[in-house]
Amino acid sequence: MVLEHLVSKLEKGRKYNEKEINDFIKDFHEDFATIRREFIMHQFMFRENQIYELNPQEMWAR
Repeated sequence: MVLEHLVSKLEKGRKYNEKEINDFIKDFHEDFATIRREFIMHQFMFRENQIYELNPQEMWAR
């Protein structure tokens, strides 16, 4: 899956602000807002107060 491939490039345990996630996604796709939402909807990441962090791989929707 493409989303899984993208999130695998992010650092586990690191907290990313929204701008960092947007900039990361922009390297791959211009519609960063949709991709960012998909990361959340498919449980690759969680967001709290505009801070994003990877979920454990067991939680990722398949």
